[in-house]
Amino acid sequence: HAKRFKIILGSIVIVTFLSAFAFGYLRLQNETEFHDEVIKVVQPNTPQHEKWKRDKMQEHFESALSLSQSKSNEIEKTVIVWPETTLSPAFLNSPQKRFEISNILKEYESDAILLTGALRYEKESETYHNSLVSINSKGSIDRIYDKIHLVPFGEYIPFQEWIPLTPVVQFQGFTKGVGLYDFTLFENLKYSPLICYEVIFPKKSIKKSSQADFIVNITNDAWYGDSPGPYQHLTIARFRAIEEGLPLVRAANTGASAIFDSYGRALHTTAIFKRAVISSPLPKSNKKSLLFTNTYLHLHSIFILLFTTLAFSYKYIGRCKK
Repeated sequence: HAKRFKIILGSIVIVTFLSAFAFGYLRLQNETEFHDEVIKVVQPNTPQHEKWKRDKMQEHFESALSLSQSKSNEIEKTVIVWPETTLSPAFLNSPQKRFEISNILKEYESDAILLTGALRYEKESETYHNSLVSINSKGSIDRIYDKIHLVPFGEYIPFQEWIPLTPVVQFQGFTKGVGLYDFTLFENLKYSPLICYEVIFPKKSIKKSSQADFIVNITNDAWYGDSPGPYQHLTIARFRAIEEGLPLVRAANTGASAIFDSYGRALHTTAIFKRAVISSPLPKSNKKSLLFTNTYLHLHSIFILLFTTLAFSYKYIGRCKK
């Protein structure tokens, strides 16, 4: 009986491993399909110690504008993505700065839109928000998404009435947004926004009824320096593309920025601490195959659970016999 039991356990292990390998291999034989629209990711590489210096902010703004300029062969509709908190409240609310953004967007032969991170201040409620803002070619703000998963002690102080500390952001802290949204671009594309570490939460990166065509993840990542941090953050973002069957566009201030297709394959990535621009046609989602993928993953989990149960049972039975 013991020998038969070991054979069954070994068979389950082999079948589980081979089926996972075969499924992944066959799934990745699918080719990436693309929309006509183009994604352009800007990585300005602004040093963290200079980011909020008043005498440097115009220079940082001009750097982002320069990296966003149209090339002569760019004729498709384009979505430009700037990283987290690229714009300060003063720059976001300045008609002159938005006019300069408008001029850059009008250089594109077809329509262009800017998705940018911004530190946003609401005068009426006297609150700050870590936001992703859409600015059109007229210089108008189309859409605003406020970060909902704030970093404890970094962006706010839990129970601040009893813990009189200042957040790492060095002011009163951010107020969280009201929820996840899908936003529309060019009347036919929908995206789901995520700011910084919001991308680390499985099954919480898009709303349940989402019709998004892709995910936009903006981040700073300058805090981590030259460490495993930026690469770990990048890898976790990749998991969300696989999990949701959606392309993921990631703009990081100091890197690593990337464009992943809906299978989690990196179409473009940047090195960290480099000024860079990556441009690509927007990959299409694979939502149609996601139902089968999720079904397979559930079955695979059942196999692993079955193996674990049998293994513990065998070990327990063996101890009882002794």
